[in-house]
Amino acid sequence: MGKPLALLTPEEIHREKPAVTLFDDPNRYADKPHLQLGPVARIGGYQKFLLSNLHIEVSPEDSKLRIKRNLTRKFFDPKWLRGKSVLDLGANGGFFCYYSLLNGATHTVALDIDDTYVRMVNSVKEYFGFHRLEVLKRNITAYEQSADVVFAFALVHWIYSCTSDYGSLEKVIQKLASLTNAVLIVEWIEPEDAAIKFFGHINWNPQVVCGPYDKETFECALRTFFDKVEFLGEVSPTRCLYAAYSKNISPPDESSNLLPRTLGEFFSMLNEENIPYVVSRGWNKCQIAHGVKGLVDLDVVVRRSDFSKLEILRRASEADHGTWFRRSFVFWTPSGPGMLVRVGFHAHDNGYYPPELADHLLGHRIREKMLFRPSETDSFLSLLYHVVFHVGVVNEELKQQLGHLSQQAKISFDLSRANDFGYACSILRRHGVSCALPKDAPVSPLLPFLHDPAKVIYSRLLTEYGGVPYHSRIYIVEENGERRIWKQASIDLAEREYKFLSKLQSRHFPKVYASKRESNYSVCEMEFIDGLPLTGAKEFWIEKGTAFVKRFIHECLDILHKLQTHGITHRDIRAENILIRDSHPVLIDFGWAMSAELPHITPGKLGNEGRPLDGSFCDVYSMGVVLKAVCTYHPEFVHVVEAMAQPDRQRRVTDISRLRRMLDEGKPTLEQFKRASLELAERYTQEHSYDAAQSVLLKVLELKSDQPDVLTRLGELALAQDRSTEAEVYFAKALSLDKTRDTARFRYAVLLQNRGQTQEAIEQFEILLSRAPEPAVASQAHNELGVLYFQQGDQEKAFDHFQQAVELVPQYVTAQKNLAEVCLQRGQMERAVQVYKKILDLSPNDAETLFILGNVCLETGRHQDARFFYERVLQLVPDHEPAKSNLIVLEVFKEQFTTVPSGSA
Repeated sequence: MGKPLALLTPEEIHREKPAVTLFDDPNRYADKPHLQLGPVARIGGYQKFLLSNLHIEVSPEDSKLRIKRNLTRKFFDPKWLRGKSVLDLGANGGFFCYYSLLNGATHTVALDIDDTYVRMVNSVKEYFGFHRLEVLKRNITAYEQSADVVFAFALVHWIYSCTSDYGSLEKVIQKLASLTNAVLIVEWIEPEDAAIKFFGHINWNPQVVCGPYDKETFECALRTFFDKVEFLGEVSPTRCLYAAYSKNISPPDESSNLLPRTLGEFFSMLNEENIPYVVSRGWNKCQIAHGVKGLVDLDVVVRRSDFSKLEILRRASEADHGTWFRRSFVFWTPSGPGMLVRVGFHAHDNGYYPPELADHLLGHRIREKMLFRPSETDSFLSLLYHVVFHVGVVNEELKQQLGHLSQQAKISFDLSRANDFGYACSILRRHGVSCALPKDAPVSPLLPFLHDPAKVIYSRLLTEYGGVPYHSRIYIVEENGERRIWKQASIDLAEREYKFLSKLQSRHFPKVYASKRESNYSVCEMEFIDGLPLTGAKEFWIEKGTAFVKRFIHECLDILHKLQTHGITHRDIRAENILIRDSHPVLIDFGWAMSAELPHITPGKLGNEGRPLDGSFCDVYSMGVVLKAVCTYHPEFVHVVEAMAQPDRQRRVTDISRLRRMLDEGKPTLEQFKRASLELAERYTQEHSYDAAQSVLLKVLELKSDQPDVLTRLGELALAQDRSTEAEVYFAKALSLDKTRDTARFRYAVLLQNRGQTQEAIEQFEILLSRAPEPAVASQAHNELGVLYFQQGDQEKAFDHFQQAVELVPQYVTAQKNLAEVCLQRGQMERAVQVYKKILDLSPNDAETLFILGNVCLETGRHQDARFFYERVLQLVPDHEPAKSNLIVLEVFKEQFTTVPSGSA
C-alpha cells in the first residue's frame, strides 16, 4: 500500500503557491436547496431529510444519505457521543449536525462556503432553537478550531485542488487531522466517480497539484496521521467511508447498532421504512417525554401486511402473540439513559380494537412532529375503548386524559360519569364503534367482566397498597324484573361487604343476597338503592323544613348506633356514600369497613375528607362532617353537628343518646348560629342568590342587632346589588359600633369612590391606613388610593401607593399592573418591563400583560421578542385583533428566514 509519509511542517502546508482560482459554488450542479419550515421541517438539496426538535429522518428519495447515516450510525450512540464536540466540514443542509445534537453532542459547528446553505442552516437553527449549533461560512483553509468528532463527507476531492488548494492528499489529511481530537469520518471518492469526470475537481488548479489522487495514497495518509483506520463500507461503487482514530480513542460499541437509541430514532426508523402506523395511545407523552425519565406506554397499530418490516424490533420481545408483540426500550435523553418506553405493536385486524376503529385510526392518521397520531376524534374514541375494554377501570389520570381529549375532539363528555361504562359504550356506539370485548386474552382487564360492560355504572381504581391495585366495579343487572347490584372488587373487598351488611338488617343499609370468591376478586350481590346521592341534594335541603331535617339527622344517628352495636367501623362515611331513598338515609360501600373479627389494611387517604386530625377513624366525626353540608341550610342544628365533628377527641360527643338529647332539647349559641349563618350567606352569595343571603343574615340581627360583622356583610351584599344608599347605612352603623372594623371602612371608601366623591374616599382610605390594618386590606387600600391620585394627575403619589401595595402583597397582580402603567407614563420603560415580568411569573397566561410587553418590545425595536409575545397572546385568545394587527406590522421588519433563494446555477 506504499511507504508511510513524513509529517509535513506548517511552513510546507502554507508555503507560497502559484496563483490559483478557487471554485466557490460547489452546489451549482446539485439539486437546488429548499426549506419548508414547520413543526416538521422539510430540507432539500444535496441532502434531503425531515427534522423536528425531537427527531431527524432521511427522506425516502435520498438513498445515499441513508447509506451514510447507516454506516456511521454507531458514532451517534448517545452513550458514546454525549459530551463530545462535532465539526461538520461541508455541512450542506446540516443533517449530521442535527443528528449529533439530538444524540448528545455538546457543541456542533456547521462549516460551509455556500451562502445559501449557510443561511438555510441558520434559519433552521433559529426556528427550532438549536443553540448549541454554530454556523460558519468559511473555507476550511481559514478554520483552525478542532473538535472531538469531524465529518468530511464528499469533501476530499473538492479541497484537493478546487475549492481549496492543498494539492496533495497528504496535506488534505494532515489538515483534517489537525482539526480532529478523537475521530475523523471521511469519504473517499474515486477518480472514476461520475461527478469528478463531469466537473474535474482534481484538475481544477493543476498548477498546485504536488501529489497523486488515488486510494493508496489516501489510505497511507490516514495511517500516517492517525493511530487507527477503519473501513466503514461503500456508499456507491466509487465512494466509501473510513473512520480514522486518534491515539487512545476506542471505537463505539456496535452491539446495539441496529436498535434505536432514542425515542426520536425509534420513530424515524418506522418512518424511513415507510411503515403506515399510528400511535393510538401515549403519543402525547412522547412530545414532552424527550428528556423526562420514567415509563411511557405506547400502543402502535400497524397493518398486518407490514408486520414483517418490524422484524428487527420484534427480536427479543417480551411477549409475542403472533398478531401483536410487546417490547421495552430504555432510551437516552439529554440527561442520560432512563426513559423506559414500553411499546405494544398490534396488527390492525387482531381484535385489539374493533376493525372499524382500527381502520379509521390508520386511514385518518395525522403527522405530529416525529410520529403519526390519531385524529382528535379517534384519539378520544380509542382511549375511551382502551379504558373500558383493556384497562377495565378508571383512575384519575385516565379520567383527566378523557376530559382533555373530548374537548379537543369537540365530543360532549360528562367527566362526572367517567366511571360509567354504560355511558361510555353509548358514546362509542354513537360514533360507529362496536362495543365488543377484545379477542386477545392478554389485553383483557385484570378484573374480568362478569356481565356486558354496558351494564357497568362504576369502575375505578380505588388505591394501591403494597404494590397491589384494588379495583371496584358495580353492575346494574336485571333479574326476574328486579334490578340488583353486582359489586365486583379486588381480592376480598366485596366478600367483606357481604359479611358486614348481613349483620345490618335495616332500611338504612342495602340488603344482600349472595356472595362468591374467585382467585383475585370477590362478588357481592345486593339490593339496588334507587336514591339521590347526598352530594347532589342541595335543592332537597333548601326545600325541607326544620322538622324534616331534625328527623333525618335522627336517622343518621340510628345508622351510627347500629354500627356501634355490632362493633363495626365503616371508615369511609362521606356524602358520596349516603343515598337518600324515600327521604331516608342509606349508608353504602362497606369495602373498607372493619371490626375486631374482620380487621383490614388501611390504604393511604382512606376517609381523608372526614377523618379526625389525629389520624384515627371515628364514624361519628365523619358523619358530623357530612351533616355540616345539611346544616349549612339549617343553622339551627349546628350545635349538634359541631359536637360530632369536634377535632379534639376529648371534647367530641360520640354518645348517641347524648346527641339525641342535644338534637331534641338543645339549641345553638348565638356565636354558633351566627357563624353558620355567615357561612350560609357566603354560599348563597357565590350562587348570586343575594336575597336569600340577606334573609339569612337578617335572622341573626333579629336575635341581636348590634353585630358589626353581620352589618358589614349586609352592606357588601347591598353593594353587590348596586343598592349604595342601603349599603352606606349598614357600613355607617357597623363603624358606629366598632370604628376598628377595617372591612366596613374599606367598603365604605370604595362606595364613595364609585360615587365620584374622590376627596371623601381618600379621607376614608387614609383613616384606614392610619390603623395599620392587616397586609391584604392595606394593600388594597394603597392600590385604590393610587388609582384616585392617578385620576387626579398626581403620578408621584400614585406611584408611591402602588409601590406600597405590591410591597405588602407581591402577588397582588392588579396593583402590579397599575404600578407598571405608571412607570410607562413616567417614561421608566425598563422598570415597567421588570414589573410586567414579575406579573408573568405570577400569572404566565395573562394575555393583557403579554400584549403590553409585545407593544413595549415593538416600540424599542426588539421585534423577535415582540413576535413571541403576540403569538403567545393569540394562543390564549385566538381572536385578539390588536395582536393580529401588530404581527402584520412585524412582517415588514421580519428577516427572511423561511424563504431560501434558489442559488446560482
